[in-house]
Amino acid sequence: MPKRSADEKIDLYLKKIQRLTAEKSVVRRRGRVRVISSDSSEANEGCGETTQRITIAEVHRPPSGKIDPSWNDAAGASPEAEIPRDIEAEIPQDIEAETPRDNEAASPCDNAELMAEIPISMPENPLPMPAAEPNEAGQSLEALSYELELDPDLLEALGEPTDAAPEFGPKIHDSLAKLWLPLLTKGMTKENKDKIMKQYLIPDNCRFLQAPKINGEIFSAIPEVVRNRDKGLSFHQQQLGCGITAINRALDLLLRGDNKKEAIQHLSNGCRILSDLHATSTQTRIKLITPSLDKNFHHVIQDTERDETLFGNKLSEKIKAAKAIEKQGLQIKKTNISKALNSSQSPGIRPYKHSDAAAPSRTTSSDREQGACADHIITQVHAGRIHYFYNCWLGITSNKEVLDWVLNGVSIPFCKEPIQQLVPRCFFSRSEKLDMTVAINKLLELGAIIECSPSKGQFISKIFLAPKPNGGKRFILNLKSLNKFISKPHFKMEDYRTASKLIPQDGYLATIDLKEAYLLVPIHPRHRKYLRFQFETLENKLVTYEFTAMPYGLSVAPRVFTKIMREVISCLRSRGHDSVIYLDDTLCIGSNYHMCSTNVNDTLKLMKCLGFIINVDKSYLQPNQTCKFLGFIFNTTNLTISLPEEKRTSIIQLVQKFLRISHCTIREFAQLIGVLIAACPAVKYGWLYTKMLERQKFLALLKNNNYEKEMEIPKTVSPDLNWWSSSALTTSNHMRNAGFKMEIYTDASQTGWGAVCNENRAHGWWSVSEREFHINYLELLAIFLGLKSLSCNESNCSILLRVDNTTALSYVNRMGGIQFPHLNDITRRIWQWCEERNIVIYASYVNTKDNRADAESRIVNPDTEWELSDCAFHSIISHFGQPEVDLFASRTNAKCPSFVSWKPDPEAMAVDAFTINWNNCYFYAFPPFSIILKCLRKIVDDKADGIFVFPFWPSQPWFPLLQRLMGTSSPACTPYPGCREALQQAFAQRGCPPEALVLMLASLSESTVKQYNVSYKLWWQFCNQHIINVFSPSLSFIMLFLTEQFNTGCSYGSLNSHRSALSLLVGSNLTTNDSVKRLLKGAYKLKPSVPKYIQTWDPQIVLNYLKEWFPNINLSLEKITKKLVTLLAICTGHRVQTLSLIKLENISFTSSGAKIVISDLIKTSAPGRDQPVLVLPFFTHNLNICPASTLKDYISFTDNKRLQNNGNLLLTFKHPHKPATTQTISRWIKQVLSESGIDVSVFGAHSTRHASTSAAFSAGASVDTIRKAAGWTSSSSAFARCYNRVLIDDGNFAKSVCLSSR
Repeated sequence: MPKRSADEKIDLYLKKIQRLTAEKSVVRRRGRVRVISSDSSEANEGCGETTQRITIAEVHRPPSGKIDPSWNDAAGASPEAEIPRDIEAEIPQDIEAETPRDNEAASPCDNAELMAEIPISMPENPLPMPAAEPNEAGQSLEALSYELELDPDLLEALGEPTDAAPEFGPKIHDSLAKLWLPLLTKGMTKENKDKIMKQYLIPDNCRFLQAPKINGEIFSAIPEVVRNRDKGLSFHQQQLGCGITAINRALDLLLRGDNKKEAIQHLSNGCRILSDLHATSTQTRIKLITPSLDKNFHHVIQDTERDETLFGNKLSEKIKAAKAIEKQGLQIKKTNISKALNSSQSPGIRPYKHSDAAAPSRTTSSDREQGACADHIITQVHAGRIHYFYNCWLGITSNKEVLDWVLNGVSIPFCKEPIQQLVPRCFFSRSEKLDMTVAINKLLELGAIIECSPSKGQFISKIFLAPKPNGGKRFILNLKSLNKFISKPHFKMEDYRTASKLIPQDGYLATIDLKEAYLLVPIHPRHRKYLRFQFETLENKLVTYEFTAMPYGLSVAPRVFTKIMREVISCLRSRGHDSVIYLDDTLCIGSNYHMCSTNVNDTLKLMKCLGFIINVDKSYLQPNQTCKFLGFIFNTTNLTISLPEEKRTSIIQLVQKFLRISHCTIREFAQLIGVLIAACPAVKYGWLYTKMLERQKFLALLKNNNYEKEMEIPKTVSPDLNWWSSSALTTSNHMRNAGFKMEIYTDASQTGWGAVCNENRAHGWWSVSEREFHINYLELLAIFLGLKSLSCNESNCSILLRVDNTTALSYVNRMGGIQFPHLNDITRRIWQWCEERNIVIYASYVNTKDNRADAESRIVNPDTEWELSDCAFHSIISHFGQPEVDLFASRTNAKCPSFVSWKPDPEAMAVDAFTINWNNCYFYAFPPFSIILKCLRKIVDDKADGIFVFPFWPSQPWFPLLQRLMGTSSPACTPYPGCREALQQAFAQRGCPPEALVLMLASLSESTVKQYNVSYKLWWQFCNQHIINVFSPSLSFIMLFLTEQFNTGCSYGSLNSHRSALSLLVGSNLTTNDSVKRLLKGAYKLKPSVPKYIQTWDPQIVLNYLKEWFPNINLSLEKITKKLVTLLAICTGHRVQTLSLIKLENISFTSSGAKIVISDLIKTSAPGRDQPVLVLPFFTHNLNICPASTLKDYISFTDNKRLQNNGNLLLTFKHPHKPATTQTISRWIKQVLSESGIDVSVFGAHSTRHASTSAAFSAGASVDTIRKAAGWTSSSSAFARCYNRVLIDDGNFAKSVCLSSR
């Protein structure tokens, strides 16, 4: 019988009193009645001191004076009713008024006859009660509600009645109640809810019904947890708006007097939406309350359904039943696990049999007789194996949830009842059926699946086979559809980070792998129907199977297995063992060999005792200082994590595949990202080079929202893929930081930035364009500037950053993000700057009031931070030329790319201009007025040359000195403007029109400009010293200049170069001047020039050395590059400049060899001359030094390493593989010559031109062949008249060179 509430009890007793005092003729008498609370007719004796329990029964004495129980029952009296409040107060305090608990066994004393004398008013002639329909409890409602007028004195004694009526309104129609009650309990299905909500868009004139979106600035500032919570509340708010819209649709129809049926339909939909929201709120409350409850209590409430209470009225009964089970479980004898672990053999514990489930604490004789047979059976069992070792589990844990999983199997925590509209069918070819049959038979042998018959409510999933790394195939049950109905509670797992923190220096490691670990855990029988699949056999028979053990792919499987293994690891850790468990992989750690070996032995014994099966083939049981765990190589000697060799190779192959293609599916691109991210823990800076890839995937999904759609692989991700291709082979990562070398506080405000490290401080102000950025960007920029200012000289260390912006903190620690490209760009620049210096940074949050850099970021820009306006500066440099360095500047007002700052500045080349020499550069200075005199003295002392901006202030003490330094205003006193600018001024003074200046300057090559620049600098200094005009000097000054240069050590060749430069500048033909010619002849006599090489080396020496570098496909990028450039230099006889200008588009291959057209201008290019063509034949008889084959192999080798729009043939062999310059190619050739035995102190890279042509001439090549091949022209006029172009060389020159080496 259900229990009554307190209010119902009060009403019941009031009505009983009314009935007893109804008639005025009642004769009241006081009597004492004995009431027996026990059903037993015999009194138990010898109970000793007992706690009396009192039950009150109204006994009406019939006219005969005897007590008639049947009469009493007919009157509606309860044989065992609770005491009314007014009577209960009269009970002595030493009497306990309660009944025995349902789950407690009654003791002998509980059945004792307990007596209580309570005065009761008894009517002489009670009124007969009218017949009435009994209620659910068997009581007559009409009898209880029979009202009689009470005695006024009695009413006054009873006091005022309490109005405790439930606050419910009038009843609604039963049909309506039946519609809403299921919805209030379980809610609507997602499909129905989405269908209804789509019908009710928010009215245009009532837009506030739409759930407001969170502001972008706030969204980026709040953590992920708050975002997800707001997302859920926003959806509920949107649903509420749809419900209100539906009701208003109905009201609108009713107000207009339109279709009443349609209005009712709108009202019904509105109620459905709101009822579903009501049910959702109920589930939200349950989820909110459940985490605060004891975890051991969760399994009691997981299947409860709400009624008037949140967890159901029967919750107390469930709790009592759970406690009873717990008491029974505690009576079971626990296994002494410690004794089992200390023994040298496996523990001698009888495995738990299924028959033990009814009474696990008992061991019958039949059990003992069947023990040997049971042990034999269990050794053959795999699926659900741990169930048979329940007694062992009781010895290590008291976790009720885990013990329930072991004993009864795992119950799937559904958030709603799984519904399957359509049963999926799988179609296989005959070969696939054969493979699938083998896989199913294996599962049947393990006992993981059983054949079953279709049943109501079953859930069928698809199946397929996935390839294994060893070449086999793995059976996969695709539970993607079922997982949508399963709740996914949060749980924590141990991983490589846990291992990194536990592994000691020079420690020892070992790993243990479990065999088919998930299948060792049983599934509860009532939930097996949800883990079914169907397979059509070779005989075309459709068979249904269900899993009896936990399958792979079940969303809750990782959580279940992690919680199970957590009890195992707790037992091991309690014994002092350091271990890490990640699902079925266990890492045993020891500070020395013995400790690790003991850890391994204890772990193996415990796992075998608990029913686990060890996969010996995949386990590494021998302690070692290098161990593979979770796909990484852990090295305790140097505390590093690295990738296994096979994983490195697979990553490089995968990356190179994506470098070769331009399109792929989004799923394939996501798989690439997944592989790279999985490798990041062992790849230093690896996370940095995945963000752009993730960004492209994110954009592709925004556009298509389908992983099977095709996407374009943009060229912008090629540098990141190239980085992975070059770094995956060698890189590794440290397990943990040894310690932070520096701690830098950074902060940003709307006006500037600041950084503090110990006593060092730096700050600056934002430029006009930077002030437009969001504060999150400015915070990241402040971090970058702070690092460059305070740690520019640091390398190979870790730096701790203290910031008060959570977005900046997140972007730094995650090495970027994908939502905001501008934030990712600045983060990428930060980390690449750190990568160049091998620095690792970590950002930690600090409160704003504790941020030491806050004050630095708020310093107001002082008046001394001046700068010359851009228009004024451009006017100055148009007259004086472009300066090289700004001596007094900051990051925001520097006029030159290189500048010197007054205080530490992130981009300054130096700090404090007075600490460096000003004579090494052409400077620009606009100093504070207070230090002008100091600057002038510095110019005098350093004999510096530059642009000095000052005010016209004759009263100042420095003004006379400044006048003396300026001298006259003639061009002789102007600073050197640069080679091109000087020639431009010279041509202009000679009357050249401005439009023609560009063409005239274009006639000079860069090498010529560089050579003349040296001469003009010296000439400018000479003219300033002698106060002469640089553009119109007399011949005597020119000869004096050449003489001074000769006296300082210049050779004849250098003087000749000076003469050519001055001839172009001053406009005089100094080449034909007799005085100048005589002067140069005298210089030659005093310092005769000698040829650079008196003799040259034999190319055969180098070619014999290069023969060993074969085959080409096995060479590294460095070796094949050096081999190619050396062969090209020897076999073509051309300058290094020519080799650097070879373009891929100008290379063609034929059956006989390769042809290379040089399209760019070279040193020997001139109007009327054809560009050189290099011919490289195939040497099939000597492939070791075949230049054409080497060229072809090199192009194939570097195909995936070329950046966008990079058409040069020769690339640097180091990342990022830029086009090789002439200096780089010369260095490579010189290195090969040195390795071959050539004396590089005498011979340089250009000597290959001498050696190859000399060897060709010695081998019999004609002079014309050599001239054509090497790019020389004939000096005869007949050659120029007859041929008019350079003949294509057929390979005679290259053949002559290489054949001479045979």
